[in-house]
Amino acid sequence: IRIGRGHDCEIRITDISVSRKHAEIKLIDGDFYIANTHAKFGTLIRLEEDFQLNPNKPIRIQFGRTVFEFKVKS
Repeated sequence: IRIGRGHDCEIRITDISVSRKHAEIKLIDGDFYIANTHAKFGTLIRLEEDFQLNPNKPIRIQFGRTVFEFKVKS
């Protein structure tokens, strides 16, 4: 799942401070990961490798001026 302001993103954010392709959510071996796409505006600036989303703990991530909360349900 692609996140960004580009028309080809599944989660589209209409904010000029968000890159066209800001981040991705991947499903790998039954687990969800959020991946840095090295966006121009610095999404996930501290993330060097894919981050696994924990089913027991929601995570909030800011894209430009928009904050998303991700929860994995079993």
